[in-house]
Formats: sequence, C-alpha cells, structure tokens
Amino acid sequence: MQLAQQGTLTEFAEQANNVTPALSRAFGASAERFNSAAGTMLDSTRVMVDGKTSIIRTLIITAVILGIVILLLYRPLPGHDVSETAGAHSPTVPPDCARRSESAD
Repeated sequence: MQLAQQGTLTEFAEQANNVTPALSRAFGASAERFNSAAGTMLDSTRVMVDGKTSIIRTLIITAVILGIVILLLYRPLPGHDVSETAGAHSPTVPPDCARRSESAD
C-alpha cells in the first residue's frame, strides 16, 4: 500500500505480482488447515454429545417407568393410616410442645 501511495508503479506492480500471491497462498493454506482441524473437532464433539444424549434419554425413560410402577404398586404399611403418609397433620398439639409453651408463660 505504501508503494502505491508513493507513486512508484513499477515497484508496486512487482510487489503485487511476486510477494502478495505467496502471502495469499500461505494464508489460504493456513485457513484450510484450520478448517480441517475444526471440522475434526466438531465431528468428535457431535459423536460425544449424541452418546450422552442417548444415555440421558434412557435414564429419563427408566426413571419415568420406575415412578409409574411405584405409584401403581404403592400399598400403605399395615397399621399406618394413609392420611398420615399424605402429610395431613393432627390439629392437636403434641404434649411436649404444650409443656414448652406453658413453661414460657
């Protein structure tokens, strides 16, 4: 660029014909190597992600099936009320809580 601004057309033409094509070819070769390496890495990443996706899909399906089986086969233990396991609370205050509140007064 400097040669063109200085007005030396013969030196600019020589630069354009001899130096620039070699640099262009070197850049093209370097870009090609980069694209090849990036393509190889992308392919290996796709294979790894596909494998992990398959494992996770199998795990989720197994967990859903196991959850449905547990829901279908659930039976309360003998002697236990179903409302106790469902999180229902008795409205009465346990004796130890009642004693604590009386001693605080």
